[in-house]
Amino acid sequence: MRCLDRDKQLVLISFFIEKKAREDEQGRLTGKHEVVRTEPIPYYLSVSASKGNVENSPFGIDLDYDKTVIIEDTSCPVDESSVFWVDNVSIPESGDEIDEGFNVYYTGGKSHDYTVKRVAKSPNCIAVAIKHVEVAK
Repeated sequence: MRCLDRDKQLVLISFFIEKKAREDEQGRLTGKHEVVRTEPIPYYLSVSASKGNVENSPFGIDLDYDKTVIIEDTSCPVDESSVFWVDNVSIPESGDEIDEGFNVYYTGGKSHDYTVKRVAKSPNCIAVAIKHVEVAK
């Protein structure tokens, strides 16, 4: 019942590819790293309201998370390194500037707004606990 089409909303997910060492202008390693992720991929997923009662917390009360996302596709490669756009994405209207890669655009060009805290896989679906973050671009 959690994955009814009427309960789904547009969400973007970017998956972890690798962690690359940064180099300076002369090509020397700086000791810092940058994370390389896929381009955001659009999904229609069931996203819960903000965390409320303990009885409704599938990940318990010890884990600090804000929302849960239910993914029907059990082959989705989501893990703790993935990031989500939940509140920063909307469906384009006529006349809006559309990103060519996928028919959605980011609200104000903002970066992701949720990170994954925990993933729970079952034979029927994947439950993901996500935490809201503020990311400067």
